[in-house]
Amino acid sequence: MKRFALVLLVALFSSVATAGPPEESGVVSRGTTEVFFIFVDWDAGLLATLGTDPPDLCIGAGDFDFVAWQDMNMPDGMRWATINKGSNVRAYVYDLWAFVGHYENLCEGVLAGELPLATGYVNYRYQDNDYAGGENCEFKENFVSFGWSFAGPLYSDDNRRRQFSGRIRNVWDCDTTRMVHSDVKLSLTK
Repeated sequence: MKRFALVLLVALFSSVATAGPPEESGVVSRGTTEVFFIFVDWDAGLLATLGTDPPDLCIGAGDFDFVAWQDMNMPDGMRWATINKGSNVRAYVYDLWAFVGHYENLCEGVLAGELPLATGYVNYRYQDNDYAGGENCEFKENFVSFGWSFAGPLYSDDNRRRQFSGRIRNVWDCDTTRMVHSDVKLSLTK
């Protein structure tokens, strides 16, 4: 009886291990990509940059952080889901009101000497249920959701640890070609 159970167990595991993906399962691609984003939370009064050092960027010497990406072309060929994910992505958080009404853009303020409230590295994630959402609208479900999330400890000039997090959620209506929901939440502890 033990021999039969062992043979059955080996047969079960070998069939699972050699099973391929189901037919019409889609195609998955992976790689790395550079990231750089600026996010503004008007309610919190914060401006955040991810993926580079703003002072270097503003003088033309900046480089961008790399994150891993994974795309999946869905079986019907009408949808392309994507996930970007990385750790140790550079983050700079500024007081938004130091820029508004004083400077035309981020670089003007940074080069004039505006200092960040905190800097450091975060874990980063971007997710999109249909990266090419504006295509083939007449043939598929027409709402595309996408967004970013990130979190990590940042440090102020006096080396005080502050927790930073952000969540950005958007919903695009393919039929009307407009954003029907957009929400930015940035948080930096005191």
